[in-house]
Amino acid sequence: MAYKILDGVVGSQAIADTSTTQQHPLGTIVTAQDPTYGAGEFIYLKGLATTAVGSWVTYNADDWTTTLLVADAVGPVAVAMSANRAELPWRRRLRPDRERR
Repeated sequence: MAYKILDGVVGSQAIADTSTTQQHPLGTIVTAQDPTYGAGEFIYLKGLATTAVGSWVTYNADDWTTTLLVADAVGPVAVAMSANRAELPWRRRLRPDRERR
């Protein structure tokens, strides 16, 4: 996956990268495009120690923390774009109201 941020954010952290230093305000949302998978929205959130690429998480919009998705979880959902411990990665933001085709 080679997502490129389309929103003109200068010096932005690449979608598949993880950083130990905060590069954007938590909760920042960008649109990025991949030549194979198309466009998507991504949100900058706090990492979780056990996150692998493709992990589904719920996130808290009050403090931008994430929790691995479990049955009956409540809250917005995103998918990890990079493996991380407790760093600062991008997540693919899932918006059922906008992703139905």
